[in-house]
Amino acid sequence: MSENTPMEPRDLDDELEWLRHDVAALRRPLELTGTTSDQVKALEARAAAGEELAGRFAQFDAAATASREAPRAWQRGQDVSHEMVPAWLEEYPGTADALGTTWVQSLAAVGLTPPQMAALVRRVQGVRELPEIEPGDIVEGIVAGNGPARTVRVQVDRVPWTSGPDTTVLCDRTGGTAVLTSSVRVVLVDED
Repeated sequence: MSENTPMEPRDLDDELEWLRHDVAALRRPLELTGTTSDQVKALEARAAAGEELAGRFAQFDAAATASREAPRAWQRGQDVSHEMVPAWLEEYPGTADALGTTWVQSLAAVGLTPPQMAALVRRVQGVRELPEIEPGDIVEGIVAGNGPARTVRVQVDRVPWTSGPDTTVLCDRTGGTAVLTSSVRVVLVDED
């Protein structure tokens, strides 16, 4: 049996194979022959091997749980290529656009399915409750933060995005400003 040393993530697949091999060896029937003393020694050796295997498995389990590169046999996720993303999410329009290809690939790799990704997008977009905002619109909102409440007006150069559960970032050509999502409104030009 192998030595009980810390495992690197790249060794987890190899360790899983060795554990399976060692379990099979321990499950083989033990043929007790010789004197009583020899039989006791054989039983003690088998017990020690079982304890060592249990320790190795506990170490393996902890390393596999902590590792993002868990053994391939244990992975729940899928490898989705950049080209596959649109077809993979075709039943859920807007999901790929909202998340972006890289996020879809990352979420698929950790085990999220297309319906779960779509639900995530609906949840986030539902929390935002923003009016329709297009680049060029004048938008106002209350600045988020611990300072005194103040309202800012920004002619946005892109669609706003969330920066937290209750904040939205409004961007103009000079930078971004975080505002409270509930305070965001589009200002009509004739209101000035």
